[in-house]
Amino acid sequence: MSIDLPDKKRLKLLAGLAEGETVDVGSHDVQNPYLSDVIGFDLKNPKSIPQNYRHFVEGDCQIINSFFEPSSFDTIIAGELIEHLENPASFLRGCLSILKDSGKLLITTPNPYHWSTVVGNLFFISSGITYDHINLIPFRAMVALMDHTGWKITAIKNASGGMRAWHSTRKYFIPCPKALAWQHLYVCQKK
Repeated sequence: MSIDLPDKKRLKLLAGLAEGETVDVGSHDVQNPYLSDVIGFDLKNPKSIPQNYRHFVEGDCQIINSFFEPSSFDTIIAGELIEHLENPASFLRGCLSILKDSGKLLITTPNPYHWSTVVGNLFFISSGITYDHINLIPFRAMVALMDHTGWKITAIKNASGGMRAWHSTRKYFIPCPKALAWQHLYVCQKK
């Protein structure tokens, strides 16, 4: 598996914030090589399970609480997942159940104010980046969604370090401020 520079930064950042018993939700396509002794969860199991994953659980994350016991995890990672969900509120409420009271939910998601999305919206064209994203959630809407589902955001970080200058090659990357970054990381706790 080849991981490009922004994804390496994002995966390292998530691994550095993960503590204790951790589940990596939506990890079929990109398993995090920087995590250790983690449980993977996705709609389907990967063809091969990396050594740093204890095992994978196959299922729909929008009903994640039906796959795990209450208060099972210290950390839930949802990297590049929420923008794909038809019902993100259901997922977030399910996470409330399976996370310990002192635990944290780590969500990374594309920034809807990234230059390619903004340009695509201005000219009513697809940027090629968001073809399967059905929820691009701006900061203020994310705050409202998290509050509505029982969460508080304790930190927001630049998950990618900047912005991709040309998505198809994934080679050119321009450092930039958090407001224009390709991806954001939301660190969340129960209210």
